Amino acid sequence: MKKTLLFASVIAALPIVASAQAVESDSLSNALPSGNSAVPDHAVVLTGGENGVRQELLDELYSESNHTFNDPSAPRFLLLDKQGNTIFGIGGQIEGVVRYDFGGAQESDGFNVMNIAVPANPARRERFSADATRSSLVFHLLRNTRLGVLSGYVHADFSGQNYGFKLRQAYIRLHNVTAGLAISTFQDVMATPSSIDYNGPVGQVDHKTMQLQYRVNYANGLGWGIAAELPPFGATYGPQTEAISQRVPDLPAYIQYQWAGGKSHIRASAMLRNLSYRDLATASNRFATGYGVQLSGVVKIVPQLTALAQATYGRGITSYMESTMSSTYDLIPAASADGHLNPTPSFGFVGGLKYKPLPNFFVSTNYSMLRLYGTETVGPDAFHRGNYAAVNAFYNPLDELQVGIEYIHGRYKIADGQSATANRIELMVKYSF
Repeated sequence: MKKTLLFASVIAALPIVASAQAVESDSLSNALPSGNSAVPDHAVVLTGGENGVRQELLDELYSESNHTFNDPSAPRFLLLDKQGNTIFGIGGQIEGVVRYDFGGAQESDGFNVMNIAVPANPARRERFSADATRSSLVFHLLRNTRLGVLSGYVHADFSGQNYGFKLRQAYIRLHNVTAGLAISTFQDVMATPSSIDYNGPVGQVDHKTMQLQYRVNYANGLGWGIAAELPPFGATYGPQTEAISQRVPDLPAYIQYQWAGGKSHIRASAMLRNLSYRDLATASNRFATGYGVQLSGVVKIVPQLTALAQATYGRGITSYMESTMSSTYDLIPAASADGHLNPTPSFGFVGGLKYKPLPNFFVSTNYSMLRLYGTETVGPDAFHRGNYAAVNAFYNPLDELQVGIEYIHGRYKIADGQSATANRIELMVKYSF
């Protein structure tokens, strides 16, 4: 009897709402509480009141500025309170990728030019692989407060060892302030190409860090942000140097101007780093100054065609670049071979086009390169230059179901002048919920 009453109470308190009617019906919109908007028709909503929610909550929930193409879309399953002041979203994606490498094979699921064998290795000429490691779960809680929208976001996938759960993002945001594990402020998310590849273009800035960020978006199209971030770091130590703890956070900042309703923008970014190491020759701790500058943007040329680009130059910022983020090139030994390390100069570029002739179909292509300077002090097999080119197509037979195909060509050149190439074709199917 108690179970029957409990079930009846839950059904009475949480009716499932057909929100497609909320979008189309003027009468329902007029009936919503002041300041509330109808929930988009693809959402599945449980609510104890009107099918409406504060517009500022929807703006944050469906914002594309916080996530890359490969991150899960906004959760489809939403729980709303009666006043429309709180949303709890549960979502994620089930994603499977099948790959075939030829003309040089990768040993990893992501295509990283640093993993291309130089000189070419006949034993690594071809490879067939498949995985579902980027299947993921997302939990997003948003609440409207007198200080602005309070948001808590958690994203994790199964890319850990043996499909272990791995945290990707976990942050709290109150209006303009973000604290936690999130995409670096130095990264321009909207200028990142669409890709099946988990790694993406070699020359793009792509990193998630622990951070405290402040950002402002103006109604006239201007916006800016600044942050203190936990420094990702990797150095190549010589016989007269050794590692010590990093002691100063990285300081990235940007200023951005956007137009066409936010579909086009240009951004200038900068990064300042203080990199620490131990000089054994003089028995002292040393600090090297690293920095980075980036110009990036997206331009909608015509309604169906969009172009994007980003160019990045810096010293000691290889931990923020896609292919070298796990390497040891932020600091490298000085040519004098004493107890000094120097920040590695680098230049990265990404350019791409996206053509969308139909609402549920698009094709895109991108080219990228990354060049490191002075790495001959590390050794003859050190990173010198990487090139990456890709073309892909994506089709959505249903709103929540996407299939894609992609071809990638990569070239890796090391410090002694030798180089080798690799190729990949991959197929993807993804169901978002």
